[in-house]
Amino acid sequence: MRLRNNGRNVNRDAARRPLNVRRILYVAAVFNCLPIAVLLCLWRLPLPVPLFIAGIVIFLFFFLAARWDLTGYHLRYILLLALFLIVYHRGEWWALAVLGGAVGLTALVLRRPPRIPTIGLQFPLQGAMYCIVQGGNARWLNRHRISKSQRFALDIVALNWYGSRARGICPALLRDYRIFGEMVYSPCSGTVTAAVNGLPDEPPGRMDRSNPAGNYVIIRSDAHDIYVGLAHLMNGSVVVRPSDRVEAGQSLARTGNSGNTSEPHLHIHAKRGGRPTSMLDGEGVPMLFTQRWLIRNALIWKSKRT
Repeated sequence: MRLRNNGRNVNRDAARRPLNVRRILYVAAVFNCLPIAVLLCLWRLPLPVPLFIAGIVIFLFFFLAARWDLTGYHLRYILLLALFLIVYHRGEWWALAVLGGAVGLTALVLRRPPRIPTIGLQFPLQGAMYCIVQGGNARWLNRHRISKSQRFALDIVALNWYGSRARGICPALLRDYRIFGEMVYSPCSGTVTAAVNGLPDEPPGRMDRSNPAGNYVIIRSDAHDIYVGLAHLMNGSVVVRPSDRVEAGQSLARTGNSGNTSEPHLHIHAKRGGRPTSMLDGEGVPMLFTQRWLIRNALIWKSKRT
């Protein structure tokens, strides 16, 4: 969830007014079913060439933009395989070449970082399969793009064995979200400039808009004049304080659901300038993790270190 502070004094109860997250997530889950309808049309209907190509383009948009962590990440590639089989079955070899080229070109373009200075970081989570649910250099992939300081931010969830980020589409219990309570590690070596630890973990759908970042840690990187912030941490789990020296890979806190967030996830972004204690100002800086530019639906497998 994008960090936001509207600058007005608001009633604390109003700031925690529940959002109809269940409706939003079920709509997003239905969105994942639309590629199936596209595949049925490509399979059953004798479409002319322009409509056949349009169907492939529409499918690829869903493939890239949908939240596959809601319904099961594996379904994403099952449907892509089905598309290739449909094209092959129809004997449209030119379409098969177009499809392969489109997938390759799209991956090449979207996975290239912006042509501005980046910061290399260590991935802040370990021990599971992780999925980027907000990230990239396009608004339709990353809702943070509208914010100057967070435009290269990432929202990260963990996936269970069948590729979902939770037990169900919108469970009411925080413990039903795979990422909740996981240890967060420092993405860089540096000095802690801010740490907030005492805000409660909100129930899913109940968002604390008066404290957008919730519990958070900000680290000034040793290698750059850049601040890295990690937000929505678990109440009481932050183990560092301002002025502490941290090394990359050092334990910082646990993932939670504090602040302006609809469900448990880890928010991370880097910024240059602004206040050392704030996550809401400065100029956003692109982040690379082991030289990877991460966008929505990117997967990261990090085994637990012993």
